[in-house]
Parts: sequence; C-alpha cells; structure tokens
Amino acid sequence: MGGLSLHYPIKPFNNLEVYIQKDDLAIWIAELNLVEATKLSANLKVKFENGAIDSSILLGGLNVVEDTALAKDLEDGGFSELAEELRLRKSS
Repeated sequence: MGGLSLHYPIKPFNNLEVYIQKDDLAIWIAELNLVEATKLSANLKVKFENGAIDSSILLGGLNVVEDTALAKDLEDGGFSELAEELRLRKSS
C-alpha cells in the first residue's frame, strides 16, 4: 500500500511490500535487521520479481511498481477496493 500513498492520501497502513533483486536480500537483512516472520505478524513483505523492478516508475523520489502491477498486488493482498480506486483515479 505504500506505493499507493505516493499517488494520493490513503488511510494509515502498517504493512509494506517491497520488490528487491534476490542478490540484494543479504544487504536488506543486514541493514534493516530483518527477521523472518509469519504472514500475520510481518510488517514488511519482500518480493522478488525482476519484471516489476524493471518497469518501475520514479514517484516521490522512490521507485514504485507501475500502476497495473500495484493494482494486482493490492488485489492479491485482499485490497480489491483500493485497487479499483487506483484504476478509477488513473482513468479520470
């Protein structure tokens, strides 16, 4: 949902999903002191998908997955209303 907040204001959230290169995982673990967690207790989800990284856009000084990937991630995470709102706002 963090990427969505760069498009327009949303309700506060406590889970962040990031795409990284698999080769960079050790750096993320070391720098952020990451520990493995269950889906229910995790507040950071690390995903490896080079296509999403390669097609990312610069928004608010951050690389963010493009809108169709963001909408799909929202839907996959159970946030279909947010995905639909993103689509509607982008088509306006």
